Amino acid sequence: MQPLVGMAVSSAGSIDQSVDRAEGFGCNTFQTFVSSPMVWKVNEIGKEAAAAFIEKRKSSGIVPVVIHMPYLANFASPEKAIYEKSKEALRLNIDRCNTIGADYLVMHLGSDMGQGKEAGIERVISAISEHVDKTEGKLLLENQAGNKNSVGSDLKDLHTIFEGIGSKKAGYCIDTCHAFAAGYDMRKKEVMEQMAREIDFGKVDVVHVNDSKFDLGSARDRHARLGTGHIGIEGFKTILGFGSMARKPLILETPTQRDSDEPIDEVRKLREIASRAGGGK
Repeated sequence: MQPLVGMAVSSAGSIDQSVDRAEGFGCNTFQTFVSSPMVWKVNEIGKEAAAAFIEKRKSSGIVPVVIHMPYLANFASPEKAIYEKSKEALRLNIDRCNTIGADYLVMHLGSDMGQGKEAGIERVISAISEHVDKTEGKLLLENQAGNKNSVGSDLKDLHTIFEGIGSKKAGYCIDTCHAFAAGYDMRKKEVMEQMAREIDFGKVDVVHVNDSKFDLGSARDRHARLGTGHIGIEGFKTILGFGSMARKPLILETPTQRDSDEPIDEVRKLREIASRAGGGK
């Protein structure tokens, strides 16, 4: 069995076209959006598009399918209007995921806007708890890059949120660039061991495999192509060689020229690293 390696692809045109794009890049898993990531509106998925998605996914053998929440959502926001819109966006994204049979819905948790981390964490727990049991898949909490007032950069806080939700339908998505930017030097085995003490790596369902344009602890969320940033190929060998990391769904969110061979090369490179690290066993 090959490692599960894919990338973030567009769903422009129709949601089923995301499967075509993923296959074209050599993916056996992938991530997409069910609506534009930069607007609040979440369009309906028509019956024909949903049926086409399900059929194409079945025939391709791609699994799992990962959907990402829009970037506007802020579940830690003290502003009532933004908080309510974020919860509604979550409800609608869960509905769309259920419609197409997606496995995971990944979410950024947001910012407490300077109003205090503890209160922000409580708002996140409340918002997600309100909707988590409506999903037929799982909701994944993604770690943040450490930018000011963000919630979930510290994995201990992510653990607190996970425990507060208290549902088997919740899990984690670890982003390597975000963790590195937040000060976790994942190039070192001892740091991977520290991270595994802060959250249960057995509950990590998806890994966003992104190199970092900026150095350790930068608090800047800027992805680089695999091996071209500060984490580097040797760093990813350490990351994927730790525990069962290489056997988890590995999603690239790196900047590539999508109408060239770059995405195919990137997927192939990650699959080689994961295979050597024990992925697919």
